[in-house]
Amino acid sequence: MEFRTNFSIQPQQDKVTYDHPVITMGSCFSSLLGQRMGLGKMNVLGNPFGVIFNPVTVCQLITHSLLKTSLPDEGFLASNGYHYHYLTHSTLYGRTFEELNHRLHIIQREVADTISKASHVFFTWGSSYVYEKKAEGLIVANCHKQPGRQFEKRLSNLSEMQSAFSKCYEAMIRVQPNIQLVLTVSPVRHIKDGIPENQLSKSLLRILCHELAETHGQVSYFPSYEWMIDDLRDYRFYKSDLIHPSEVAEEYIWQEFQKVYFDQNTLSLWGRIKRIQTSLAHKPFHPESMSHQTFLRNLLYEMEELSPQVDFCSEIEGVKRQLESI
Repeated sequence: MEFRTNFSIQPQQDKVTYDHPVITMGSCFSSLLGQRMGLGKMNVLGNPFGVIFNPVTVCQLITHSLLKTSLPDEGFLASNGYHYHYLTHSTLYGRTFEELNHRLHIIQREVADTISKASHVFFTWGSSYVYEKKAEGLIVANCHKQPGRQFEKRLSNLSEMQSAFSKCYEAMIRVQPNIQLVLTVSPVRHIKDGIPENQLSKSLLRILCHELAETHGQVSYFPSYEWMIDDLRDYRFYKSDLIHPSEVAEEYIWQEFQKVYFDQNTLSLWGRIKRIQTSLAHKPFHPESMSHQTFLRNLLYEMEELSPQVDFCSEIEGVKRQLESI
């Protein structure tokens, strides 16, 4: 008797490796991908502008970065002693306009530099709903707790999202002709919009991904949403809020991601580095014991063996200091 409707997809020919950087952009699932790749010391730039749910803003941020244009002036605001920009997450702020503007320019340069060398960009679309600042007609990524009357919530249409992506795609291909763009729909349910509304929103995003993959040669789709909704459809795979995937679900989808985008060498190296990271987090009961000293020396040898392919400089220095203090 079958209790699940599991499925698989074919591994991609263009793999994620340790030789080229990758970038993730979009919702919190993009942050998860970035964190998992970062755990394995891969060269990844994860959600540099913070968590952003709608495709239009994500694409605009990349386009501005690659064209070396500043984010729109009408997007800056001051609130409670801090400065923010409506196109970025509230974790990006400055105590002055100059501080924030400088920080945003640094991030834009980092994004442009990473894309120029990257093998892949992973996009995660979270919602088709957008909030538009009425006075400026500006689609925002975050309302920064400003009064709701200043914004209009609406459903973004396909042509609007396709247009924003096409400009972004052209800018990326211009600086990195071989780049692979992977689209996915966030498995997180946006039920604050309403259950039927969330389904409508996700449906539009799925159609968007299909249309973009059909019309752009270097665009493909990764079905994280389908794994969550169809394969892991039981509520035991959700956190207590019944909205976000549980750690078990995140790990399951991550393993499917690895099967699709990692070759055997990358998978082996990532696993080896993860084991080192786990060892680095180990807290001994008896730090001065001979067994712990042996443990540290073996750990030091493993990290030095992987250098300079993988940057363990700070960790190596930390282990050396521990040994010297014993």
